[in-house]
Amino acid sequence: MDVTFTFNETDRIEKQISKAQKARRDKGCRLRIIISSADIAIGQYQVDNEKADESISKLKTKDGRLLRTQTMIAKHEYVLEGLLNPTLIIPGL
Repeated sequence: MDVTFTFNETDRIEKQISKAQKARRDKGCRLRIIISSADIAIGQYQVDNEKADESISKLKTKDGRLLRTQTMIAKHEYVLEGLLNPTLIIPGL
């Protein structure tokens, strides 16, 4: 029954604690799913990035667009890694 209709103070506190614990478990489960999805996305991004690096290394010249693209990729990697590290504060996110 709902906590609102529980008149015994001890029972009410026990229900509140139980409800809070369930909410914490649910949030923890969702967080693990999000982290797992982020790990998969970062892994795929790294594979794609390695392929791009191989293609870049085969080029004879380095023009400005290529250097800007490499810088952009490095920034993306930094942001993606930061999403997995909740203690890292990324300006602009």
